[in-house]
Amino acid sequence: MPLWGVLAAACLAAAPGPWTRVVEVTGTGRSVDDVVLDDEAAFNALFKMCPVVGYWRNGQRHSVYVRASEVPAEFDAYGLFVETWSESSNRLHDDFEIYDSLADAQAGTGQWQYSNFDHTGVGYPRDAGKTSSQTHQWFAHPGTSTLLMHGLHEGAWFAVYTASGCPSLAGTQTPVPPTPAPPTPSPPPPPPPPPPPP
Repeated sequence: MPLWGVLAAACLAAAPGPWTRVVEVTGTGRSVDDVVLDDEAAFNALFKMCPVVGYWRNGQRHSVYVRASEVPAEFDAYGLFVETWSESSNRLHDDFEIYDSLADAQAGTGQWQYSNFDHTGVGYPRDAGKTSSQTHQWFAHPGTSTLLMHGLHEGAWFAVYTASGCPSLAGTQTPVPPTPAPPTPSPPPPPPPPPPPP
């Protein structure tokens, strides 16, 4: 089994719920001392299996990235998300989509419409937004970037989807097709007329 497979199996065995954290900073994330988890190997290995990444800021889910195209053999997901959000093999609506939530990603609805790229030291999602630019939501690793994350006081982290049924068709894990919306129930029939008076 390749090294990434061994790493992924180890991470999967310990993963509670659908997500496995792979990078995390606490507090304001402005010091190397704030880095509490920084697992480049696990990030890249798990991404190859299921290229779906959640991003949390200040304890709230910010967004969910879903890869739409095949993951290139030498693709560095860790570098893309943590170090510099780049357009190389990573174009919005061609190679990936961003959603507000896992539920939206699984349903394939509510894709974000804006993303920009390629500012060294600015990680995911740079200024991406649902309809337009949303500044200062990006990740910057305090050990490799000279930039500081704005508005961060309760940490930030990335997690890769590791439950069964990967929402992306691009990974090596067998995906589960999106669940169709349940049919709208028919209205109940009208009550029968009252009996005639005696």
